[in-house]
Amino acid sequence: MGRSTGYAVMVPLLGLVALLQSTLAPRLAILGIQPDLVLIGVVVVTLVQGSHVGLLWAFTGGIWLDLMGGGPLGGSSLALMAAVLVAGMGHHRFFFQNPLVPFMAGLLAGIAYGVSLLALLWLFQGLGPMDVLLERLVLPAAVYDAALMLLATPWLLTLSGRGGVNA
Repeated sequence: MGRSTGYAVMVPLLGLVALLQSTLAPRLAILGIQPDLVLIGVVVVTLVQGSHVGLLWAFTGGIWLDLMGGGPLGGSSLALMAAVLVAGMGHHRFFFQNPLVPFMAGLLAGIAYGVSLLALLWLFQGLGPMDVLLERLVLPAAVYDAALMLLATPWLLTLSGRGGVNA
């Protein structure tokens, strides 16, 4: 897939994933914790293509999330980009062959995303005590997203064998 084709696919694809996150994810909630579908998609792309492409996907996906979710415009993009910087460490071939890498990348990226987004919301909207929010929201969501990354691992391995998704 060429670079321009990748861009043409990336924007509507992330829009669709953000729409699914806004509509379908609440139905997939476990104990009130929803999966972060855009985050999972961005982590998959980052593991396959690296941080440079992942940052572009994170920025675009974050804008979609903010437009659909009503958060501060750019907040989700910044949080997703922080997650990409963490998940990008799993892009190397040596690490990629270990099936625990997608799980750990999802877990650590989920924590980075949750902490970054929570810090932004806390700073601008004055949420409650940070430690309680981390314990009850960020860590369970990161574990949920990491578990879903295990389900995405076969797809991830298929993408990596074909050269992945270009942007």
